[in-house]
Amino acid sequence: MSDDDDGRDDLISADQLNQEELRALYMAERSRRETIRSQLAVPGSVVSFSIFGYIYFARELDVGLLPQPLTAVMAALWLASVLALMTAVAYLVRVEITFLRHGPRQTERTAAYVSEYDFFQRAFEATRDRNDRATTMRARGLLMMLLALALFVIAVTLLPFHLASPEWQEPSKRDQVAATTEPR
Repeated sequence: MSDDDDGRDDLISADQLNQEELRALYMAERSRRETIRSQLAVPGSVVSFSIFGYIYFARELDVGLLPQPLTAVMAALWLASVLALMTAVAYLVRVEITFLRHGPRQTERTAAYVSEYDFFQRAFEATRDRNDRATTMRARGLLMMLLALALFVIAVTLLPFHLASPEWQEPSKRDQVAATTEPR
């Protein structure tokens, strides 16, 4: 591979295609764009369910025991998981912004100013590049989401040990407050 090579040896240059081939490739890239956008639904639902898990975990974690190593590790894992999930969401939002900012309408507005062949050549290359960037961002977002879930699973796995610690068994201020606010 040479230094000038961008890793696209197997792709045909748009200069070597006729107008109908360019039109077909452009439409295929537009279809790929919609496929990438539709694949964002699953990560969105994972984020929603993760929020409920984080809320439950936050309720069960006794921060009064934070000086203990197990509690500190659990809190660190939980916070790292939250940060990884936020990073994943940022990547997924960037995918959507990429498509909103540079959608087909913006690309097709230039059709009146250039020849049809030039339009399809430019539109195909621009759409392919945006799709490639969006695919990379989506993959990074999914990897960060998997990292967030893995960290959270480890933190939740430690929760029974945290709840079984002798210090947690002693009545805490949280339990005393809860006992005074419960209806009799």
